[in-house]
Amino acid sequence: MKQHYIRLSLIVALMVAGWSDPTVAKSERKANRQFESISNLLEKADYQRESGNEDEARKLYGATISAYQEFHRTFPDSWIELVQFRIAYCRNQLMNLLSDERAAEIKTRRQLQSEQSPPLDPDLLTALTNSIEQCRLGHYAEAETAMQALIEQHPQCSPAYLVLGTACVGKGEMEMAATLLTRAVAIDPTNRDAHYNLCQLLIRADPPDFDGARSHYKKAIQYGSAPDADLAAVLGFE
Repeated sequence: MKQHYIRLSLIVALMVAGWSDPTVAKSERKANRQFESISNLLEKADYQRESGNEDEARKLYGATISAYQEFHRTFPDSWIELVQFRIAYCRNQLMNLLSDERAAEIKTRRQLQSEQSPPLDPDLLTALTNSIEQCRLGHYAEAETAMQALIEQHPQCSPAYLVLGTACVGKGEMEMAATLLTRAVAIDPTNRDAHYNLCQLLIRADPPDFDGARSHYKKAIQYGSAPDADLAAVLGFE
């Protein structure tokens, strides 16, 4: 909703007032002009998101993050807190756009039988696949019940914790989901999908844990996940 978006008019007005002051140094005027340009880029990203153009919004948020990071390197003493806030804001918006739950579930389904993980018993694979389908349909409670029963019988089944964590995400139980995914990678450190999903949960935590997210993203890539340029940009990777 409109009231939740960053409003830039007051900031711009203050900068315009600063430009009219003849004592303002040339470098400061340059910083202000560049800051306004990046602010305009952020407004475009918000507009594209509001208009439903998610692909374009993702590109613009990523570009805005890079622009603010470069601005901070060039003008380290200018707009420090606001630059940090807006980088965090852009990362949060990017994650909201990236967290397409259905796509993540389909990816999990395709990669459950990881090359790095021990082969799964056919009955276990069927139970896991059925629960993933329940998650896809929004039947999270059914998936949760099935995975809890499976874990009672097979407490060292890493994919079961992954799917149970997915169900918890669907129910909005983010802390429990993070606990389950952590258990999944403790059992099987090569569970790339658990690393990948845990990375996203850590970014969305309050406060975000970017260091932990970067670690799990690196491990997800190490164990076979395809690189995600947008997610890498959110995490600050070149």
